[in-house]
Amino acid sequence: TKEMTIAEAIKLKPGIAGLLMSKGMHCLGCVIAQGETLEQATEQTSRLGDKVLAALAVPYHLGQAQYQSGASIGAVVISGISLGAEAWLKAADTAMYQAKAEGRNALRFFAAPDPA
Repeated sequence: TKEMTIAEAIKLKPGIAGLLMSKGMHCLGCVIAQGETLEQATEQTSRLGDKVLAALAVPYHLGQAQYQSGASIGAVVISGISLGAEAWLKAADTAMYQAKAEGRNALRFFAAPDPA
């Protein structure tokens, strides 16, 4: 669930530690990360995504020409469901295409439904 801490998620599904680390969450052993809920991790990812989008939006010059970049970012909320790396990457890809479909230059999350 989104209230679950990273430590609880790893305890429940130890295999997700490698996936989290491969996606840039290298501080799994940190006290702060272990006490962070999935909701807090989502908020942090959203803030980071906003910073990336803002940085890319700043115009830059190459020679005499001015350019501006943008991005469509897809992210995944891992909620203790063991799907495997390929499925998570496909989910992030789906979220990225959702961002593109909604006008680009955005971050969108793919949240797998909770098993019920």
